[in-house]
Amino acid sequence: MTVPHGEAVADWVDMLADEAQKQWFGRVAVLDAAATLISNLRVWENLILPVWRRDNVPLAALEESVNSVFDLAQVAQVQREKLVMQLPAVLDKAERRLVILLRSVLIGPACVIFEEDQWHDLAARTRDSPHARLFARLQQSDCLIVVGPSPAPDGFGRVAIVERG
Repeated sequence: MTVPHGEAVADWVDMLADEAQKQWFGRVAVLDAAATLISNLRVWENLILPVWRRDNVPLAALEESVNSVFDLAQVAQVQREKLVMQLPAVLDKAERRLVILLRSVLIGPACVIFEEDQWHDLAARTRDSPHARLFARLQQSDCLIVVGPSPAPDGFGRVAIVERG
Protein backbone atom coordinates (compact mmCIF):
# COMPACT_ATOMS: atom_id res chain seq x y z
CA MET A 1 0.00 0.00 0.00
CA THR A 2 1.44 3.33 -1.01
CA VAL A 3 0.77 6.10 1.47
CA PRO A 4 1.41 9.77 0.72
CA HIS A 5 4.82 11.19 1.65
CA GLY A 6 4.66 12.81 5.04
CA GLU A 7 1.96 10.45 6.30
CA ALA A 8 2.88 8.43 9.37
CA VAL A 9 3.46 4.92 8.01
CA ALA A 10 3.21 3.52 11.54
CA ASP A 11 -0.31 4.94 11.86
CA TRP A 12 -1.36 3.18 8.66
CA VAL A 13 0.25 -0.06 9.82
CA ASP A 14 -1.68 0.14 13.09
CA MET A 15 -4.96 0.83 11.30
CA LEU A 16 -4.41 -2.04 8.87
CA ALA A 17 -3.46 -4.39 11.70
CA ASP A 18 -6.65 -3.51 13.59
CA GLU A 19 -8.75 -4.23 10.49
CA ALA A 20 -6.84 -7.44 9.68
CA GLN A 21 -7.38 -8.71 13.25
CA LYS A 22 -11.12 -8.57 12.58
CA GLN A 23 -10.64 -10.99 9.68
CA TRP A 24 -7.82 -13.17 11.08
CA PHE A 25 -7.92 -12.80 14.87
CA GLY A 26 -4.56 -13.69 16.41
CA ARG A 27 -3.07 -14.55 13.03
CA VAL A 28 -1.79 -11.13 11.97
CA ALA A 29 1.94 -10.42 12.12
CA VAL A 30 3.23 -6.87 12.02
CA LEU A 31 6.85 -6.33 11.09
CA ASP A 32 7.56 -2.70 11.82
CA ALA A 33 10.88 -1.13 10.88
CA ALA A 34 11.78 -0.51 14.54
CA ALA A 35 11.22 -4.20 15.42
CA THR A 36 9.17 -3.29 18.47
CA LEU A 37 9.24 -5.64 21.44
CA ILE A 38 7.81 -5.35 24.95
CA SER A 39 10.76 -3.84 26.78
CA ASN A 40 10.27 -5.34 30.24
CA LEU A 41 9.79 -8.91 28.96
CA ARG A 42 12.65 -11.20 28.01
CA VAL A 43 12.86 -12.41 24.43
CA TRP A 44 11.36 -15.77 25.43
CA GLU A 45 8.24 -14.03 26.74
CA ASN A 46 8.05 -11.74 23.70
CA LEU A 47 8.12 -14.84 21.50
CA ILE A 48 5.47 -16.90 23.25
CA LEU A 49 3.03 -14.27 24.51
CA PRO A 50 0.87 -13.93 21.35
CA VAL A 51 0.40 -17.69 20.90
CA TRP A 52 -0.02 -18.37 24.61
CA ARG A 53 -2.74 -15.70 24.90
CA ARG A 54 -4.50 -16.79 21.72
CA ASP A 55 -4.39 -20.56 22.20
CA ASN A 56 -3.76 -21.03 25.94
CA VAL A 57 -1.15 -23.65 25.03
CA PRO A 58 0.90 -25.33 27.80
CA LEU A 59 4.41 -23.90 28.10
CA ALA A 60 6.01 -27.24 27.19
CA ALA A 61 4.18 -27.24 23.86
CA LEU A 62 5.19 -23.62 23.27
CA GLU A 63 8.81 -24.50 23.94
CA GLU A 64 8.61 -27.20 21.26
CA SER A 65 7.08 -24.71 18.81
CA VAL A 66 9.75 -22.11 19.57
CA ASN A 67 12.48 -24.70 19.04
CA SER A 68 10.98 -25.72 15.69
CA VAL A 69 10.98 -22.07 14.55
CA PHE A 70 14.60 -21.70 15.67
CA ASP A 71 15.34 -24.92 13.74
CA LEU A 72 13.71 -23.46 10.63
CA ALA A 73 15.92 -20.38 10.97
CA GLN A 74 18.92 -22.63 11.64
CA VAL A 75 19.95 -20.71 14.74
CA ALA A 76 22.56 -22.58 16.78
CA GLN A 77 21.55 -23.87 20.23
CA VAL A 78 24.10 -21.67 22.03
CA GLN A 79 22.80 -18.56 20.27
CA ARG A 80 19.17 -19.53 21.04
CA GLU A 81 19.84 -19.97 24.72
CA LYS A 82 21.61 -16.63 24.95
CA LEU A 83 19.00 -14.77 22.88
CA VAL A 84 15.87 -15.95 24.72
CA MET A 85 17.21 -14.78 28.09
CA GLN A 86 17.94 -11.21 26.92
CA LEU A 87 15.85 -8.12 27.44
CA PRO A 88 15.09 -6.18 24.24
CA ALA A 89 17.18 -3.18 25.35
CA VAL A 90 20.42 -5.14 24.94
CA LEU A 91 19.61 -6.45 21.46
CA ASP A 92 20.98 -4.80 18.35
CA LYS A 93 18.70 -4.02 15.41
CA ALA A 94 19.42 -7.29 13.57
CA GLU A 95 18.67 -9.33 16.71
CA ARG A 96 15.40 -7.45 17.34
CA ARG A 97 14.40 -8.08 13.73
CA LEU A 98 15.23 -11.76 14.12
CA VAL A 99 13.02 -11.93 17.23
CA ILE A 100 10.03 -10.35 15.50
CA LEU A 101 10.49 -12.74 12.58
CA LEU A 102 10.62 -15.72 14.94
CA ARG A 103 7.51 -14.47 16.75
CA SER A 104 5.71 -13.86 13.46
CA VAL A 105 6.40 -17.35 12.13
CA LEU A 106 5.44 -18.83 15.51
CA ILE A 107 1.93 -17.37 15.34
CA GLY A 108 1.32 -18.95 11.91
CA PRO A 109 0.02 -15.74 10.35
CA ALA A 110 -2.65 -15.55 7.70
CA CYS A 111 -1.76 -11.89 7.17
CA VAL A 112 1.65 -10.21 7.42
CA ILE A 113 1.99 -6.44 7.39
CA PHE A 114 5.46 -5.06 6.69
CA GLU A 115 6.72 -1.52 7.00
CA GLU A 116 8.56 -0.81 3.76
CA ASP A 117 12.00 -0.49 5.42
CA GLN A 118 11.60 -3.90 7.00
CA TRP A 119 10.50 -5.45 3.69
CA HIS A 120 13.52 -4.05 1.83
CA ASP A 121 15.91 -5.16 4.56
CA LEU A 122 14.56 -8.70 4.47
CA ALA A 123 14.44 -8.88 0.68
CA ALA A 124 18.13 -7.90 0.54
CA ARG A 125 19.29 -10.68 2.88
CA THR A 126 21.15 -13.69 1.54
CA ARG A 127 19.16 -16.92 1.35
CA ASP A 128 21.27 -18.67 3.93
CA SER A 129 20.65 -16.16 6.73
CA PRO A 130 18.17 -16.93 9.53
CA HIS A 131 16.26 -13.75 8.61
CA ALA A 132 15.86 -14.88 4.98
CA ARG A 133 14.67 -18.36 5.97
CA LEU A 134 11.97 -16.92 8.20
CA PHE A 135 11.07 -14.26 5.62
CA ALA A 136 10.56 -17.01 3.03
CA ARG A 137 8.14 -18.78 5.38
CA LEU A 138 6.18 -15.57 6.01
CA GLN A 139 5.84 -14.99 2.27
CA GLN A 140 3.70 -18.14 2.16
CA SER A 141 0.96 -16.38 4.17
CA ASP A 142 -2.41 -15.72 2.53
CA CYS A 143 -2.11 -11.94 2.71
CA LEU A 144 1.04 -9.80 2.49
CA ILE A 145 0.89 -6.03 2.80
CA VAL A 146 3.86 -3.69 2.43
CA VAL A 147 3.19 -0.14 3.64
CA GLY A 148 5.31 2.86 2.69
CA PRO A 149 5.67 5.86 0.39
CA SER A 150 7.50 4.03 -2.43
CA PRO A 151 5.93 2.22 -5.38
CA ALA A 152 4.79 -1.35 -4.77
CA PRO A 153 7.55 -4.02 -4.64
CA ASP A 154 7.82 -6.43 -7.57
CA GLY A 155 4.98 -8.93 -7.61
CA PHE A 156 2.59 -6.71 -5.65
CA GLY A 157 -0.39 -4.70 -6.77
CA ARG A 158 -0.47 -1.07 -5.71
CA VAL A 159 -3.14 0.34 -3.44
CA ALA A 160 -2.79 4.09 -2.97
CA ILE A 161 -4.42 6.12 -0.24
CA VAL A 162 -5.33 9.59 -1.44
CA GLU A 163 -6.98 12.46 0.33
CA ARG A 164 -10.28 13.71 -1.02
CA GLY A 165 -10.88 17.35 -1.47
